[in-house]
Amino acid sequence: MLALDRTPKLIVIVFSLLIGASSIHGQEQPCGCPDKENLLKKLVSTRAAIGVLERHLDAISRMEKPIRGPLGFDEEGLTALLQSIADSQKATQVSGPDSSFSLLNPNDCSISDQRAENGCLRKVESRFLEVLRQQCRSRQTPGRRFYESMTMREVVNLQIDAYRAAEALILDSLNSLPADCRPNGWFGYVTYRRVHTIISSKAIAPTSDSITRPGAGISITTGGNEVVGTKNTYTGTVFVEGGRASRARGSASTSFNSSKTLSGRVYCSPKKPDESVVQTEAKRSFVEGERDGLPEFGLGFDPADNSYRISMKFFSIEANGDSSTTSSNSGGCGDKSSEHSNVLKTRINSPEYHFVEGLLDPNTPDYLEGSRAEDRTPIIGSSGQADDGSTRITIEITTKWMLRRFPQR
Repeated sequence: MLALDRTPKLIVIVFSLLIGASSIHGQEQPCGCPDKENLLKKLVSTRAAIGVLERHLDAISRMEKPIRGPLGFDEEGLTALLQSIADSQKATQVSGPDSSFSLLNPNDCSISDQRAENGCLRKVESRFLEVLRQQCRSRQTPGRRFYESMTMREVVNLQIDAYRAAEALILDSLNSLPADCRPNGWFGYVTYRRVHTIISSKAIAPTSDSITRPGAGISITTGGNEVVGTKNTYTGTVFVEGGRASRARGSASTSFNSSKTLSGRVYCSPKKPDESVVQTEAKRSFVEGERDGLPEFGLGFDPADNSYRISMKFFSIEANGDSSTTSSNSGGCGDKSSEHSNVLKTRINSPEYHFVEGLLDPNTPDYLEGSRAEDRTPIIGSSGQADDGSTRITIEITTKWMLRRFPQR
């Protein structure tokens, strides 16, 4: 993929598929059974990148309509694109070798070796880099990075071409493995993401009580407001072999934020029997964790209508984090503030059982790919909550899948 180095004259193009990297130089060896795991991981990461790039093409089309012409090269746009690719690939990462990369100098189209790997993985990366280098050489201009003369659409299409070239070689390599380790049946991956947010706000009404005694706090409330928000996110990737889950990676996080402001009057002393005061309080907590495991997973087909169904249920995850509370009094019997924090350890429960359905394409019966975004937001009021706009609940679930099988020999 592309990545930026902030030096004034040089921006390097970086390729990374999360699982090891290789040199475009050096001896290339045939792929064997020990390479199967890394090839499958590279395939997942490559498909994730292609999906991001294709979505960026759609975004570019929308941006080109108002200007009625091509969108020129833009470094900020490129940076955002690269970050999207990195985030997408990170979401599919599982435990494995550290990631590394090779570099293409966009000024002279040379390749910089970072670290040698085995020949099978080197072949895949070489295929990717060669697509980039060919374009670099055809556009090479002294003192200028080759992609500066390209439109953003051309930049994205170039990366898609490079990733697809790598993908084709990965599939050929997997298909050529010995029969005892060649993927049989359906293989690939399914990603799942669930984001559940709750935001509520309420006004604190004034009170009509009288100040009858000294006290540490507000005796008469003249009004205030409180806002509370929570966000629960669960992301999981199931790796499929032989139509079954071979492993999975799940990550989850929970955040909580609240702020409260209260105005009123307070008795401090006989000389200060009725003082105005404003109290504020802010609470925050965040926990996160990740885990490798084996989820409940099913892949079924109905030949009657050529449909398929993918079902999954992930596992709970141990999470760690911290919380903090900050409060302050302004006015009243004197300004004061306090702050404290705690270490948190909890368990984030697994999301509910989830499934998606689709139809086999008779033109590509050995290939399943799709995505689905679902809005599970409940109707406020159905669970006893006020339907006055004070509480907003959203539940969004996104599922993506890429499964394929090789024709039987």
